[in-house]
Amino acid sequence: MSCRYLLALFAMVATPATANETVRARQALSGPQAIRSYDFLNGTYDSPLADKPVKLNAGTAATGVSTVSAQVVFGDLDGDDNEEAVVVWQDEGAVGGSSGGTVYRLLEGELTSVWTIPQASRIDGWLQKALIDEGDLVLARDPEQSPNAPYCDGVMLSRLYYAESEFRVRQTYCDDGSDPTSPVLKAAMPEDVRAFVEQREACDHFRGEPVEGEGEEALARLEFVQRQIFESCSGTDAELQRLRHAYADDPSLAKALAAFEYPIETTGKMDGADRDIDLAAEPTLQSGVYGALVLGVDSANGRFSGVYQASAKPECSLRLHGLMDRLDEPLRLAAQVLRDARKGPEENIGVVSGRLVAGVDVKGKPTAWLRLDQIPPGCAELNALSDAQAAPQPQTVPGAWISVHWTVTERAYFHTEPHASTVRKAYVVTGDTLRGYAETAEFIELEYVAPKGRATRGWINWMDVMPSLWLGDGAEM
Repeated sequence: MSCRYLLALFAMVATPATANETVRARQALSGPQAIRSYDFLNGTYDSPLADKPVKLNAGTAATGVSTVSAQVVFGDLDGDDNEEAVVVWQDEGAVGGSSGGTVYRLLEGELTSVWTIPQASRIDGWLQKALIDEGDLVLARDPEQSPNAPYCDGVMLSRLYYAESEFRVRQTYCDDGSDPTSPVLKAAMPEDVRAFVEQREACDHFRGEPVEGEGEEALARLEFVQRQIFESCSGTDAELQRLRHAYADDPSLAKALAAFEYPIETTGKMDGADRDIDLAAEPTLQSGVYGALVLGVDSANGRFSGVYQASAKPECSLRLHGLMDRLDEPLRLAAQVLRDARKGPEENIGVVSGRLVAGVDVKGKPTAWLRLDQIPPGCAELNALSDAQAAPQPQTVPGAWISVHWTVTERAYFHTEPHASTVRKAYVVTGDTLRGYAETAEFIELEYVAPKGRATRGWINWMDVMPSLWLGDGAEM
C-alpha cells in the first residue's frame, strides 16, 4: 500500500460531531453574520488518526498520535448577503498527515456542509489556508512535490466562485510574493499597507482606463475618470515612500511595495465646470544621466537603451535595452554585464530581465527607476538594483541623445562624416560608453564623454559598436 494512499485513508474527516451542540458560540448572532454563532475553533471533530473525537481548544489539539489544528474565515461566497464559513484543517502525525477543509452555510437555521475541500498530503500540495477575496474562495496550497508538477517558488493559489450550487475554478496560478495585490499577501499586511494597496489598486485601475470618442457622453466620462484619478491617486506617492521607509526591514513587504510604480503624481489641470482639479499624470521616459545610469530614449522608433556604470567593478557595468510599449508598465528590458558581453558580443550570454519606470521628483525633475529581476552572479555591486534596494534616481544631466552603446573593438576611430574616407585620429577603446544621436546604414553618430567631462563626437562604423541584444520576441535593440 503506497504512502500517499495511507495518508488519504487516515486523513481527518472535517465534519463537526453534533455541530449544533458542540460547536457553539458564547454569544448568539443573527442576520448576515449568524454563522459566526458557531465556535469552530473550539468545536469537536472526528479524526481517524486518533480513533476518537478531538476537542479543539482555540483551534488546536494534541491527541497523542497527531496534532490537529483548524482555521476559519467568514464571508459571503454566493452573493446572498449572508456569510459562509470556511474551515481549513490540518492533521499531522509522526509518519504523515493530511489537510483539507469544509465550506459551511446556514440553511433554515441549521449548520450545513456545502462543499468538502479536497484533502492533500505534503507531497500532494498541503492546504495552508483559505481566504475570501472579492466574493471568491481562495485556497493557498504548498507546491506539489511530484516530479511532473509545475515549478512554483511560493504558493499555489486557486480562485473559485460559487455558481449553480457548486464551486468552479476561476484561476490557478503560482504566487511568488511579488504581486502586492495577492490575497495571501494582503491578508498578512499591516492595516496601513493594506489600505494603501487598496487605494493604489483603485488609482491604477482608473489610470489605465481608456476614454475615447467625442460628444457630451465621452466628455462626461472623461471628467468622471479624471475625478476618480484625483480622488484615488492623490497622496499615494508620499504614502508609498513612507511605507517603504517604515517597512524596509521586512523583506516580503519591501518586495511588495517595490512593485508599485513611483512616482505617479504630477501637476496637471483640467477645466471643470466650476473649478480646476489636479490630475495624476503618467511621466514619460527621457534621455539623460541618472546618477550611474546613462539612458537614451528613441521615441520615434519606440525603444530605449542605457548603460549603468559599476565604478567599483567595471566588468559588472550593465547595458540595457527595451521597447517603449506603454501597455507594459513598468517597461520591460533585457540587461547584460560587460563581462558577459565581451565573452561573445553576438550572443546573449548571461542576459537577465528587468524593469524601468519613469517618474518625476518633488521638484518636477525626471527620474528613472531601474530594477533587475535577477542579479548577475559575481556582481554584488548591482544589488542596489534589486527590488529590495532600488530607488528612483533623479536626472542629473538632461540629454538629446537617442541611444547608448558600448565599443566592441580595441580601437574605434571617429569620422568627420559617415564615410570611411573621413577618419580622424581620435578613438575610443573596448567597453567605452557612447551616446548615439543619428544613424546611417554603415555609421552611427556617437559622443564619448571622458571622466573629467571632455566630450568627443563624430561618426563611428557600426562594426565597432557592440551588437544588439535580442529581446526575446523577435525584436532587437
